[in-house]
Amino acid sequence: MKLTYIIDGISHVVELTEATNLLSVLREQNVRIDAVCNGNGTCGKCRVRCTEGIPEPSFGDKQAMSAAELAQGWRLACLIQVMDDMTIECPSDISEIDVLTKVMQNKGGIDPPVRTQTVTVSRPDVEDQRDDWTRLRDACGNNDLTIHYSALLTLHDQLYRALEHDKGKLQVDFYDHFAVAVTPASEAKQPLGLAIDIGSTTLAAYLHDLSDGRLIEAVGATNPQRQYGADVISRINYTMTNENGTSQVQKAVVDAINNLIDKLCKEDSKDAVREIVITGNTIMTHFLLGLPTASIATAPFAPVFTAAKTLSATEIGLNVDAMLTIMPSIASYVGGDITGGMIACDLTASDKWSLLIDLGTNGEIALGRRGECLACATAAGPAFEGATIRHGTGAIAGAINTVHFERNPMYTTIGNKDPIGICGSGVLDVAAQLLQHELIDETGRLLDPDKIEHTQLSKRIRQTDNYKEFVIAGSVDDPNAITFTQKDVREIQLAKAAVRAGIEILLEEAGVDYHDVERLYIAGGFGNYMNIDSTVAIGLIPRELKERTLAVGNSAGTGASYYLLSKSIRDKVNALLPITRYIELSSHSGFMDAYMD
Repeated sequence: MKLTYIIDGISHVVELTEATNLLSVLREQNVRIDAVCNGNGTCGKCRVRCTEGIPEPSFGDKQAMSAAELAQGWRLACLIQVMDDMTIECPSDISEIDVLTKVMQNKGGIDPPVRTQTVTVSRPDVEDQRDDWTRLRDACGNNDLTIHYSALLTLHDQLYRALEHDKGKLQVDFYDHFAVAVTPASEAKQPLGLAIDIGSTTLAAYLHDLSDGRLIEAVGATNPQRQYGADVISRINYTMTNENGTSQVQKAVVDAINNLIDKLCKEDSKDAVREIVITGNTIMTHFLLGLPTASIATAPFAPVFTAAKTLSATEIGLNVDAMLTIMPSIASYVGGDITGGMIACDLTASDKWSLLIDLGTNGEIALGRRGECLACATAAGPAFEGATIRHGTGAIAGAINTVHFERNPMYTTIGNKDPIGICGSGVLDVAAQLLQHELIDETGRLLDPDKIEHTQLSKRIRQTDNYKEFVIAGSVDDPNAITFTQKDVREIQLAKAAVRAGIEILLEEAGVDYHDVERLYIAGGFGNYMNIDSTVAIGLIPRELKERTLAVGNSAGTGASYYLLSKSIRDKVNALLPITRYIELSSHSGFMDAYMD
């Protein structure tokens, strides 16, 4: 049987020998399609339009789409078994999310483990038969030095080129006590370093000159692992239920990082990269190294490692001959990204308490002051990034990013493009506006139109076969209008409750209240773009902390850059880890009470 899939008007044909799940086929063909629930039929994102061999709509299709959409042939790819010839139209490849690459000003100093030394080596003769490495080491004046294998491979050629053209003058690049590169002085370059933040949704990479710490350029991209699920548990499940699942997930992120490196480094400058520092939550770093993650998903949530790790970048398939350092994690769900954030915000610099919240998929929170820190992770889920919202989308062109019911139109979009969905900041605004205009009651239930005083807004509430929803963009009669559903309200309630409960538990464990918190740092792309008034209105952030709240951009990326550029920052991280107490919320006696409140 034959499957024909069409993307941007171009047809592709796949021959199948047996009944096969459509989503699996598309993945095998490297078609990036949103499947944020990992093909469980619950998110409604993997929509395709069937034009030939149209299957009957399943229960999941009927839950996710209107009758008009079903009549047009729209189905969920994860629920289709291809059993006969079929032709489908796929949406264009997943659009690149507008990735936040803003970092904080460098306060960590410049003393990287990478350093250079220029030396002159003499030519061997009958009286001096020292080997090449001994000759170079003696010229460096340090018998404790050793040489990395990759540098050893080229040592002889480089040394004799220097003798031939540069009178034996060489630049030696060291990583701690390892010689990692040997270059004739006339060809030498300033060493470069990369700091990379692997987020569940996005990747951000920063290229630095290691001689002065200067940020040369920053780039970002969508994390392609998203096709295996929006949240880390979905991705772990994929690795557990699919043969070679771990290697597939690893390859996706390694390929993406290689693409970022290619964007940042011209071919000649790639040879000058000496170290790559990578941060990310514990699951992301395990995926990067191709390690099993099943044990992280179930109690007692034990990962393979949490300490810092250093290896060769080429060992995992990165196309740079450099040292690779993984920043340390605190616990299974409090990873190197929050470690980086704690350093970037200098959470332990003051005798007063500071709170750091990374409003990503995992909702990591840290509370610290001089000499002590507490940290936890909340099951916030991907709602704040639009993944579990009916018309949710990432921060891409056309995403609704602000909403105010009293404006006309009531929304703005990224790039002023036609609306295609709602991203995280827009989702937050909608929830706040529904509450402030009394379109939902205190339990979060969308009211019937006849119970709403504001008649113009009441006309925008409609009842579908499955749920009630509020129309944000488009006509009320348009089945393809962008809406916010009753289920979406519940998703935001659950995410908000998880984060707020995490805040309350950390404060309780520290024996303090809001008045003792000097500063609240909000990290991450969503945190950078959100409307603070909307955040307070729905209770995500305590009203008492509104005036003490500061958005700090990509604090994980900032922390990774600090770590790259400074040995003293690495010492500071090593001192931070033992004074940080991890609070496991799932077993905390007060969590459910705080969550329900």
